[in-house]
Amino acid sequence: MLINEQGLAAFWRGNLANSYKHILIPSFNYLTYIILKSNLPSSSSESLAVISSTLSLMLVYPIDMAQTRITCDMSKFIEERRYKSVLDCLRITLNHKGTN
Repeated sequence: MLINEQGLAAFWRGNLANSYKHILIPSFNYLTYIILKSNLPSSSSESLAVISSTLSLMLVYPIDMAQTRITCDMSKFIEERRYKSVLDCLRITLNHKGTN
């Protein structure tokens, strides 16, 4: 059982990346909507909202990937885990897997 093997903290692994994601998505939504609205004034607000939501999800996807990798890193001891933080996970992934 997870709580017996890794303790209570295992349930919160990857939560920092999740917090980043929930802060960044609405921020990017609003920012891209305002930019699109000022540059494309004749477009409907619904289409601008769809475009801004799509762009913000594309920008936040790497953090979502890091959250999944950190959560799935099931090493019992902190020293044995592959990723130390969200930025470390993104750096290692970029160095080993590239941008493809």
